[in-house]
Amino acid sequence: MQAIKAVLFDFGNVLGFFDHRKACDKLSALTGMRVLGEEIVKSLFAPDGLATMLERGRIDKRTFMRSVCQELDILPFDNIEEFEELWGDIFTDAGMSATLSRIKPFVKLGVLSNTDPIHWKYIQKLPVMTAHFNGSPFLTTSFEVKTRKPDEKMYMAATEKFWCGSWEVLFIDDLQANVDAAKSFGFHAKRFDARDMSPVENLSDILSTYGLLT
Repeated sequence: MQAIKAVLFDFGNVLGFFDHRKACDKLSALTGMRVLGEEIVKSLFAPDGLATMLERGRIDKRTFMRSVCQELDILPFDNIEEFEELWGDIFTDAGMSATLSRIKPFVKLGVLSNTDPIHWKYIQKLPVMTAHFNGSPFLTTSFEVKTRKPDEKMYMAATEKFWCGSWEVLFIDDLQANVDAAKSFGFHAKRFDARDMSPVENLSDILSTYGLLT
């Protein structure tokens, strides 16, 4: 088997969990429940929705904030920090830090995430991120690359940071479409979802298959 020099993790449902409804229910409350949280999620994260545009780096966070208020017909926020807390505080750690600690020290670890600048700020505060990716040069986000997985440009941008061949990278994501695209790009790629039963053991099994654990 080809030696793996780098492991690239998706964030959502791999290293941590997210709940868009948490933020959108708060926005719903600001409309007086005139628009339900579920409807707000569908609208903002539609292919041409405002949240998708933010994840693609097409708009900045202040434009996003103002546009969300206009779309929902709610009063503007007093400051961007207030809005960031509402929008960004939706993440929890998936408990994968101990498993990542067992990865052999010569293996580079990176994250490749479809996310926006507000969410990324909160993601980086989680224990798994501070323990294993604090100050890492191997972090690649959609809002910086200005596209989203499964676009090949995302995989290319991550590979360039690793300074290795695509065939030397193992990519782990919870969405099969992203896994399939990664394989087409040349990565070794496996689907893993931390919401499944015994997630720690499942991730360990994947990493062990490639001889990456101590």
